[in-house]
Amino acid sequence: MKPSKSTNEEAPFVRRRTYIKNEKMQIDLAPIALNLLRNTGISEEKELKIEFYFYSRSQIKADALAEALTKLKYDVYTCKSAGRQNLILVTGCTTK
Repeated sequence: MKPSKSTNEEAPFVRRRTYIKNEKMQIDLAPIALNLLRNTGISEEKELKIEFYFYSRSQIKADALAEALTKLKYDVYTCKSAGRQNLILVTGCTTK
């Protein structure tokens, strides 16, 4: 999800600098992950469920992210992080 230029009411999930850094890392790691999947016999035609998790310091942002992921028809859950009291965990999996 791309960061957006927004008002305080609709703040982006991540800062632009963090987004750019994460995007570069994902672009670099994607071919490696795809190669590992191919080496285990998983082809491009096979659809897999993907588990995900995100952390947020803001309940409002965690709820907004959960809502956006739910609109994508993902199974999504939010809860307080067990390890760190000030973090909200958004977790779940894709449905395909």
